[in-house]
Amino acid sequence: MPRSEDLDPRLMVVSYDDVSDTLMLHFFGQGRPAVSMEVRNGFFLRVDPETHQVVGVQVEAFLSRAVIEDPELLEVAEAAGIPEQTIQRIRRRITPDAMKAAAASTLLRRLQPATT
Repeated sequence: MPRSEDLDPRLMVVSYDDVSDTLMLHFFGQGRPAVSMEVRNGFFLRVDPETHQVVGVQVEAFLSRAVIEDPELLEVAEAAGIPEQTIQRIRRRITPDAMKAAAASTLLRRLQPATT
């Protein structure tokens, strides 16, 4: 699994397919052969079948489920170019308690000591 600090944002491609409600994050550009391995309900790692390197992430039911359950993913929606009006419509569906929990999770993660 690559560490986020080792990834070059200039190589990353974030895309969203609204028909299938699937978000893809390619760490090293698009076009690399990969297979999807589900790690959590609707969340998949994209793995190069020859090198076993994780080359991306795939999220199914991104706007219909994942963002509602984990509002922190709204930042990813913006990066994927999902229109602001769509993001605002989804944001209205998120409960205040879910937003507070997402805020706490984000802040606590940022405060954790870096691991070596």
